[in-house]
Amino acid sequence: MTLKDLSDFSTKEDAIAALFNHLINLKDDSGQFTFETDARKVDDKSWNSWNWPQGVALYGLFRYYELSHKPKVLDAIDQWYDVNLKQPIPASDLNVNGMIPTLTLATLFDHFDTRISNLADYLTQWAEWAIHSLHRTDYRGFEHDTFGNFNDQQLWDDTLMMAVLPLAKIWGGA
Repeated sequence: MTLKDLSDFSTKEDAIAALFNHLINLKDDSGQFTFETDARKVDDKSWNSWNWPQGVALYGLFRYYELSHKPKVLDAIDQWYDVNLKQPIPASDLNVNGMIPTLTLATLFDHFDTRISNLADYLTQWAEWAIHSLHRTDYRGFEHDTFGNFNDQQLWDDTLMMAVLPLAKIWGGA
């Protein structure tokens, strides 16, 4: 599936609908964006994968849902979590970027709480993992370690999105 130039759409809504459909049907059939970890293959591009691109997209969809109130947007978010929460993430694969899908889950806590058993415990486990297990710099900031990349003593600005926003939402309700 390819997208046309956005100027080819007659309305913003048509462009957003095309982007939405493209996003939720995104697949890496070639394996170009798939890589091996100690525990499994990680697909960094396809929609149904627990990683940072999907987590950022989920939060974008949530924000779009806030504006549009379109049930299909919330349904897409629901379906993503239905698929991905059934596949536990091996402990060896946990990294700073894996936190971001919890942001939307925590943001929509009231929506998901009745559908996902032990949701508060699940989110607390992620938060506890981040606080106690994420590698730290000498200054105690979260080191930006990802799949196969250990960024020794590096603080990255996107760590705020990947880990700090989810922590604030999980523990602070911000």
